[in-house]
Amino acid sequence: MSTPFDEMVNAYQNALSSPEPSLALTPISSQPAANDAPCCLICAPHPDDESLVGGLAIRMRHQEGWRVVNLAITLGSRKDRKQARWHEAQAACNYLGFELASPLGIQEQAFENITLDAFEAQSPQWLSSVTELATQLQIFKPRMIIVPHALDGHTTHCATYHLLMQALPLAKLTERCHLLLSEYWNTQLSPRLMLALSPTEVGQMMTATAMHIGEVMRNPYHRSLPAWLIDGARRGAERVGLPGQAATGMNMAALYGWLVWDGTLHEGPKALVQLGDAMPDFLSSTF
Repeated sequence: MSTPFDEMVNAYQNALSSPEPSLALTPISSQPAANDAPCCLICAPHPDDESLVGGLAIRMRHQEGWRVVNLAITLGSRKDRKQARWHEAQAACNYLGFELASPLGIQEQAFENITLDAFEAQSPQWLSSVTELATQLQIFKPRMIIVPHALDGHTTHCATYHLLMQALPLAKLTERCHLLLSEYWNTQLSPRLMLALSPTEVGQMMTATAMHIGEVMRNPYHRSLPAWLIDGARRGAERVGLPGQAATGMNMAALYGWLVWDGTLHEGPKALVQLGDAMPDFLSSTF
Protein backbone atom coordinates (compact mmCIF):
# COMPACT_ATOMS: atom_id res chain seq x y z
CA MET A 1 0.00 0.00 0.00
CA SER A 2 1.45 3.34 -1.03
CA THR A 3 1.64 6.44 1.14
CA PRO A 4 1.79 10.15 0.31
CA PHE A 5 5.44 10.17 1.43
CA ASP A 6 6.78 7.28 -0.66
CA GLU A 7 8.46 9.60 -3.15
CA MET A 8 10.22 11.53 -0.41
CA VAL A 9 11.39 8.39 1.40
CA ASN A 10 12.63 6.87 -1.85
CA ALA A 11 14.52 10.06 -2.64
CA TYR A 12 16.35 9.79 0.69
CA GLN A 13 17.08 6.12 0.07
CA ASN A 14 18.32 6.75 -3.46
CA ALA A 15 20.59 9.55 -2.27
CA LEU A 16 22.24 7.21 0.23
CA SER A 17 22.83 4.52 -2.39
CA SER A 18 23.99 6.80 -5.21
CA PRO A 19 27.55 6.33 -6.56
CA GLU A 20 30.30 7.94 -4.51
CA PRO A 21 31.41 11.18 -6.21
CA SER A 22 35.03 12.05 -6.91
CA LEU A 23 36.56 14.09 -4.11
CA ALA A 24 37.24 17.77 -4.71
CA LEU A 25 40.84 18.51 -3.78
CA THR A 26 40.69 22.27 -4.34
CA PRO A 27 40.54 24.06 -0.96
CA ILE A 28 37.38 25.95 -0.10
CA SER A 29 39.40 29.17 -0.19
CA SER A 30 42.97 30.11 -1.00
CA GLN A 31 42.74 33.16 1.27
CA PRO A 32 44.77 32.59 4.46
CA ALA A 33 43.65 33.91 7.82
CA ALA A 34 45.25 37.18 8.87
CA ASN A 35 48.30 36.91 11.12
CA ASP A 36 46.43 38.62 13.96
CA ALA A 37 43.17 36.70 13.48
CA PRO A 38 41.60 35.22 16.63
CA CYS A 39 42.05 31.47 16.95
CA CYS A 40 39.38 28.78 17.09
CA LEU A 41 40.91 25.56 18.41
CA ILE A 42 39.18 22.24 17.71
CA CYS A 43 40.04 19.56 20.27
CA ALA A 44 39.30 16.61 18.00
CA PRO A 45 39.12 13.27 19.84
CA HIS A 46 39.79 11.47 16.54
CA PRO A 47 40.75 12.45 13.02
CA ASP A 48 37.43 13.17 11.23
CA ASP A 49 35.80 14.95 14.18
CA GLU A 50 37.02 18.28 12.79
CA SER A 51 34.87 17.57 9.73
CA LEU A 52 31.83 15.99 11.40
CA VAL A 53 31.25 18.81 13.91
CA GLY A 54 33.05 21.57 12.00
CA GLY A 55 30.09 23.60 10.80
CA LEU A 56 30.82 26.41 13.25
CA ALA A 57 34.55 26.29 12.52
CA ILE A 58 33.88 26.55 8.77
CA ARG A 59 31.69 29.59 9.40
CA MET A 60 34.31 31.22 11.65
CA ARG A 61 37.10 30.54 9.16
CA HIS A 62 35.41 31.60 5.93
CA GLN A 63 32.81 34.17 7.03
CA GLU A 64 34.49 35.71 10.06
CA GLY A 65 38.14 35.36 9.01
CA TRP A 66 39.31 33.45 12.07
CA ARG A 67 42.26 31.12 12.21
CA VAL A 68 41.12 27.52 12.83
CA VAL A 69 43.51 24.94 14.29
CA ASN A 70 42.57 21.27 14.48
CA LEU A 71 44.39 19.76 17.46
CA ALA A 72 44.48 15.99 16.92
CA ILE A 73 43.98 14.77 20.49
CA THR A 74 44.38 11.12 19.40
CA LEU A 75 44.97 9.31 16.13
CA GLY A 76 42.60 6.49 17.01
CA SER A 77 43.31 3.17 18.66
CA ARG A 78 44.73 1.21 15.72
CA LYS A 79 48.50 1.53 15.67
CA ASP A 80 48.67 0.43 12.04
CA ARG A 81 46.38 3.33 11.03
CA LYS A 82 47.87 6.22 13.01
CA GLN A 83 50.17 7.60 10.32
CA ALA A 84 47.48 7.23 7.67
CA ARG A 85 44.92 8.94 9.87
CA TRP A 86 47.24 11.91 10.37
CA HIS A 87 47.62 12.26 6.60
CA GLU A 88 43.87 11.92 6.08
CA ALA A 89 43.31 14.67 8.65
CA GLN A 90 45.88 16.81 6.87
CA ALA A 91 44.04 16.40 3.56
CA ALA A 92 40.72 17.31 5.20
CA CYS A 93 42.24 20.34 6.94
CA ASN A 94 43.89 21.54 3.72
CA TYR A 95 40.50 21.39 2.04
CA LEU A 96 38.69 23.16 4.89
CA GLY A 97 41.34 25.85 5.32
CA PHE A 98 42.23 24.65 8.83
CA GLU A 99 45.66 24.04 10.32
CA LEU A 100 46.50 20.62 11.76
CA ALA A 101 48.54 20.45 14.96
CA SER A 102 49.81 17.77 17.32
CA PRO A 103 49.10 18.14 21.05
CA LEU A 104 52.68 16.98 21.61
CA GLY A 105 54.09 19.50 19.15
CA ILE A 106 55.44 16.61 17.04
CA GLN A 107 54.03 15.89 13.59
CA GLU A 108 52.13 12.60 13.24
CA GLN A 109 51.98 12.08 17.02
CA ALA A 110 49.13 12.49 19.48
CA PHE A 111 48.03 11.47 22.95
CA GLU A 112 47.42 7.84 23.89
CA ASN A 113 44.87 6.33 26.27
CA ILE A 114 42.52 9.30 26.44
CA THR A 115 39.67 7.41 28.11
CA LEU A 116 37.27 7.84 30.99
CA ASP A 117 39.15 5.13 32.90
CA ALA A 118 42.38 7.12 32.58
CA PHE A 119 40.60 10.30 33.67
CA GLU A 120 39.05 8.65 36.72
CA ALA A 121 42.39 7.09 37.70
CA GLN A 122 44.28 10.37 37.12
CA SER A 123 47.09 8.19 35.80
CA PRO A 124 50.59 9.62 35.24
CA GLN A 125 50.01 9.37 31.48
CA TRP A 126 46.75 11.29 31.81
CA LEU A 127 48.32 14.02 33.95
CA SER A 128 51.16 14.36 31.44
CA SER A 129 48.57 14.83 28.67
CA VAL A 130 46.83 17.53 30.74
CA THR A 131 50.13 19.41 31.06
CA GLU A 132 50.88 19.05 27.36
CA LEU A 133 47.42 20.32 26.41
CA ALA A 134 47.83 23.32 28.72
CA THR A 135 51.06 24.11 26.86
CA GLN A 136 49.21 24.04 23.53
CA LEU A 137 46.56 26.38 24.93
CA GLN A 138 49.32 28.80 25.92
CA ILE A 139 50.80 28.58 22.42
CA PHE A 140 47.58 29.07 20.43
CA LYS A 141 45.75 31.37 22.89
CA PRO A 142 42.32 30.40 21.51
CA ARG A 143 39.34 32.69 21.87
CA MET A 144 37.09 29.75 21.01
CA ILE A 145 37.50 26.02 21.63
CA ILE A 146 35.27 23.36 20.07
CA VAL A 147 35.25 20.19 22.18
CA PRO A 148 32.75 17.33 22.69
CA HIS A 149 30.26 17.70 25.51
CA ALA A 150 30.82 15.65 28.66
CA LEU A 151 28.33 12.90 27.76
CA ASP A 152 29.07 12.51 24.05
CA GLY A 153 28.70 8.73 24.19
CA HIS A 154 32.24 7.60 23.33
CA THR A 155 34.92 7.23 25.98
CA THR A 156 37.51 9.27 24.06
CA HIS A 157 35.01 12.03 23.29
CA CYS A 158 33.91 12.28 26.92
CA ALA A 159 37.51 12.10 28.15
CA THR A 160 38.58 14.86 25.76
CA TYR A 161 36.09 17.17 27.48
CA HIS A 162 37.55 16.35 30.90
CA LEU A 163 41.10 16.70 29.58
CA LEU A 164 40.37 20.24 28.43
CA MET A 165 38.65 21.16 31.69
CA GLN A 166 41.72 20.08 33.63
CA ALA A 167 44.10 21.87 31.29
CA LEU A 168 42.29 25.22 31.18
CA PRO A 169 43.24 26.41 34.70
CA LEU A 170 46.87 25.43 34.09
CA ALA A 171 47.03 27.41 30.85
CA LYS A 172 46.28 30.71 32.63
CA LEU A 173 44.76 32.27 29.51
CA THR A 174 44.61 36.04 29.80
CA GLU A 175 41.56 36.57 27.57
CA ARG A 176 38.05 35.20 27.75
CA CYS A 177 37.57 31.94 25.86
CA HIS A 178 34.29 30.54 24.56
CA LEU A 179 33.88 26.76 24.78
CA LEU A 180 31.47 25.38 22.19
CA LEU A 181 30.44 21.84 23.08
CA SER A 182 29.88 19.64 20.05
CA GLU A 183 27.77 16.50 19.79
CA TYR A 184 28.08 13.44 17.58
CA TRP A 185 27.74 10.11 19.42
CA ASN A 186 25.15 11.43 21.85
CA THR A 187 22.89 14.46 21.90
CA GLN A 188 23.13 17.01 24.70
CA LEU A 189 20.18 18.07 26.82
CA SER A 190 20.91 21.80 26.87
CA PRO A 191 22.49 23.10 23.65
CA ARG A 192 22.75 26.87 23.57
CA LEU A 193 23.82 27.69 20.00
CA MET A 194 21.77 26.62 16.98
CA LEU A 195 23.66 27.36 13.78
CA ALA A 196 21.86 27.01 10.45
CA LEU A 197 24.04 25.38 7.80
CA SER A 198 23.65 25.80 4.06
CA PRO A 199 23.68 22.86 1.62
CA THR A 200 27.11 24.09 0.48
CA GLU A 201 28.51 24.02 4.01
CA VAL A 202 27.07 20.57 4.67
CA GLY A 203 28.54 19.38 1.37
CA GLN A 204 31.91 20.74 2.49
CA MET A 205 31.65 18.84 5.78
CA MET A 206 30.76 15.65 3.88
CA THR A 207 33.66 16.14 1.45
CA ALA A 208 36.15 16.66 4.26
CA THR A 209 34.82 13.62 6.13
CA ALA A 210 35.11 11.52 2.97
CA MET A 211 38.81 12.43 2.85
CA HIS A 212 39.24 10.15 5.87
CA ILE A 213 39.32 7.38 3.30
CA GLY A 214 40.28 4.48 5.53
CA GLU A 215 37.40 5.23 7.89
CA VAL A 216 34.58 5.75 5.40
CA MET A 217 35.61 2.61 3.50
CA ARG A 218 34.40 0.52 6.44
CA ASN A 219 31.31 2.65 7.03
CA PRO A 220 30.26 5.51 4.71
CA TYR A 221 29.02 7.62 7.62
CA HIS A 222 29.68 10.87 5.79
CA ARG A 223 26.51 10.16 3.80
CA SER A 224 24.31 10.29 6.89
CA LEU A 225 25.54 13.74 7.95
CA PRO A 226 22.61 15.64 6.36
CA ALA A 227 20.16 13.47 8.33
CA TRP A 228 22.00 14.27 11.57
CA LEU A 229 21.85 18.00 10.82
CA ILE A 230 18.18 17.82 9.79
CA ASP A 231 17.50 16.29 13.20
CA GLY A 232 19.58 19.09 14.74
CA ALA A 233 17.17 21.61 13.19
CA ARG A 234 14.24 19.72 14.72
CA ARG A 235 15.75 19.46 18.20
CA GLY A 236 17.22 22.94 18.25
CA ALA A 237 13.88 24.65 17.71
CA GLU A 238 12.78 23.56 21.19
CA ARG A 239 16.12 22.87 22.92
CA VAL A 240 17.77 26.19 22.09
CA GLY A 241 14.39 27.83 21.53
CA LEU A 242 11.39 27.29 23.77
CA PRO A 243 9.28 24.13 24.23
CA GLY A 244 6.36 24.25 21.83
CA GLN A 245 8.05 26.86 19.65
CA ALA A 246 7.31 26.78 15.92
CA ALA A 247 9.94 25.53 13.49
CA THR A 248 12.77 28.00 12.95
CA GLY A 249 12.84 27.69 9.17
CA MET A 250 16.27 26.06 9.35
CA ASN A 251 16.50 22.86 7.31
CA MET A 252 19.86 21.76 8.71
CA ALA A 253 21.55 22.99 11.87
CA ALA A 254 24.49 22.18 14.11
CA LEU A 255 23.90 22.38 17.85
CA TYR A 256 26.52 23.33 20.43
CA GLY A 257 26.59 23.75 24.16
CA TRP A 258 28.19 26.99 25.29
CA LEU A 259 30.43 27.74 28.24
CA VAL A 260 32.63 30.77 28.85
CA TRP A 261 36.01 30.55 30.57
CA ASP A 262 37.53 33.68 32.12
CA GLY A 263 39.32 32.06 35.03
CA THR A 264 36.05 30.50 36.13
CA LEU A 265 33.42 28.67 34.09
CA HIS A 266 30.09 30.32 33.20
CA GLU A 267 27.17 29.25 31.06
CA GLY A 268 27.09 31.07 27.73
CA PRO A 269 24.13 32.84 26.15
CA LYS A 270 21.56 31.26 23.85
CA ALA A 271 21.56 32.11 20.16
CA LEU A 272 19.80 30.93 17.00
CA VAL A 273 21.83 31.95 13.95
CA GLN A 274 19.99 31.80 10.62
CA LEU A 275 21.64 31.60 7.22
CA GLY A 276 22.78 35.08 6.27
CA ASP A 277 22.79 36.32 9.85
CA ALA A 278 25.91 38.01 11.13
CA MET A 279 27.47 36.02 13.92
CA PRO A 280 26.76 37.46 17.38
CA ASP A 281 29.28 40.10 18.42
CA PHE A 282 30.87 37.71 20.89
CA LEU A 283 31.55 35.25 18.02
CA SER A 284 32.64 37.63 15.31
CA SER A 285 35.84 38.98 13.81
CA THR A 286 35.35 42.09 15.96
CA PHE A 287 35.54 39.88 19.07
